[in-house]
Amino acid sequence: MLRRDVSSSSDYIKTDKQSSRLERYHYRLADIQRCWAKYDLLLIDHSWELVQETPVEKHELHFNCPRFPEAEIARFEDVPFQTARTFEEARVIFLHGQKMLNAAKSYYSLEDRATDYFEIVQEHSHLYRSLAKFEVDNGRESKMHRRRIDMLEDILKIMNKTLYLNVAQQIYFELGETYSDLFALKLEKVEVLKKLHDHATLPAVVKANQVAEKAIKVFTEFLDLYRDKNGKITESLGEDNIRPVLLARFYIGRFTSKFYSTDAKKIIQSFRSAIEHFEYVIQYCANSKLAKDLLSEELPICTEMVQLLSLKIQRMVNP
Repeated sequence: MLRRDVSSSSDYIKTDKQSSRLERYHYRLADIQRCWAKYDLLLIDHSWELVQETPVEKHELHFNCPRFPEAEIARFEDVPFQTARTFEEARVIFLHGQKMLNAAKSYYSLEDRATDYFEIVQEHSHLYRSLAKFEVDNGRESKMHRRRIDMLEDILKIMNKTLYLNVAQQIYFELGETYSDLFALKLEKVEVLKKLHDHATLPAVVKANQVAEKAIKVFTEFLDLYRDKNGKITESLGEDNIRPVLLARFYIGRFTSKFYSTDAKKIIQSFRSAIEHFEYVIQYCANSKLAKDLLSEELPICTEMVQLLSLKIQRMVNP
């Protein structure tokens, strides 16, 4: 009886060790798959940089590495190694990265490893963002940003934003930037239709306004994450938070200033609201050298926009 108990206990320990090793193997495999996806992302980004520099030539990555003829490399033959110059070529790299992330997601589940799961969704969004740069069709590029928006909004719906505050801040900001990318495409379409005097201009304007409203809502919710119990955003932001918080105000000001309307009162109201956001950034930077350095590109734009919008309001009030 004792021998049987000892044998049973020994079998249990072996099984437990095997299970633990298998679990570690799966997680390490998922880590490797995420590394492959990051490699794919870097390859797409590097490809875009080369296309911007020399759009005609075909580029390849050349590695001065030793050769190992006996190495087993068959399973890695589907890994992209050439840089891309067209959307189709970039899509091949994207699909490999997407495949790796989907595989990793099966191990880093929302229930067991929520933080890793959220990060994988972000990495997936980054792949779409990089691929979108190669797309020349306005409609198809818009769909890719829509896909990013859906992914990011889905995880925000289920996320405990108090428990995962830092991750929530990152995702909200990225979501706002994604809406910004989509808004730029909508404005581009509106301008093209206006030049053609197309009957579809009005619906396009409505869609652009809707995207702007959603972007403002997202950045407002992002700023809400920094509010104290009294509902105020602390003036003493940490170094890592200064730029994103001020950029959120900058983005809100920009979206507000670009609302389309036939109502002069609404336009003036939008301009005044935009000025408030731009002036907030200007004032904060006036009191903080660090903030001024961090927003060296945006600060002159804020100053210019305040002057421009003030002049427009003056002309509308006193034509």
